[in-house]
Amino acid sequence: MHDIDHPEVELQAPVLVTDADASQVSAVIDAAAGNSLVIQGPPGTGKSQTITNIIANAVWQGKSILFVSEKMAALGVVKDRLDHMGLGLFCLEVHSAKASKAQVLKALKERMDAGRVRSNAEEIERARTALQEARQRLTDYAGVINAPAGDTGLTTEYQSIRERFGPFDLVMLEVGAFHPSWGDMHLGPENALKALALLGGGTFLPIHWGTFALGMHPWDQPAETLLQLAPRSGAQLMMPRLGAPTEPAHAEVVEPWWREAKARRRRRGLGSLVGGTLPKTLPWPLD
Repeated sequence: MHDIDHPEVELQAPVLVTDADASQVSAVIDAAAGNSLVIQGPPGTGKSQTITNIIANAVWQGKSILFVSEKMAALGVVKDRLDHMGLGLFCLEVHSAKASKAQVLKALKERMDAGRVRSNAEEIERARTALQEARQRLTDYAGVINAPAGDTGLTTEYQSIRERFGPFDLVMLEVGAFHPSWGDMHLGPENALKALALLGGGTFLPIHWGTFALGMHPWDQPAETLLQLAPRSGAQLMMPRLGAPTEPAHAEVVEPWWREAKARRRRRGLGSLVGGTLPKTLPWPLD
């Protein structure tokens, strides 16, 4: 199978008029190179699509193609696809004994009388360039997503992400379980707002807080800190009640629902999840 994302490989099969996966594109490339091949697969796996692409690609290269099939239905499917793509005039149907001389002559006359199809080379090239750029962005994105993340503290990589993939309508960053000794591993509220600025802004949905108590601070401290600091940086917070539906484009003023939950906990006599005074620094690792 060919690496269809490689620019040199793409040039070997410049015309694809129907959808095609990597194996189908590879078949088009081999056919265009003059290689003999057998395409096998159960019904519904795209064989007629592949044949359509092979024929369209050959027509693009100025070649003549003889398409023979044991079953009339197979011819009809491919012909219908070519008609749908505007390539019907390039096809001359000669169906064994069922094709009369008059029908063949009529079909030839229709093609001779048809207006010459002219293509806009500049428009085609712009579309090709846009496709290549979009595919490259997707390839870069997949590479970043599948790369090891490593530590997730504040880093200038956020600005690189903005330049490559921004702007963003919604930004989700973790803000919980923070401590001065964990700056290389967790953002925390203050660094999350700095990271948001590096990312170019967008509605900010803080995550990784309020559902458990792994941090050495009150469980609601990340939310309270953000509620205090966000107006100073101009950040648009979105902190919906857990389980409530929300829409980033219509983020409303944050209502500190967690205070109600905390008050309910106190009324039950459960107290705070975390208490006491914590040191500013901690030994690492904590074994």
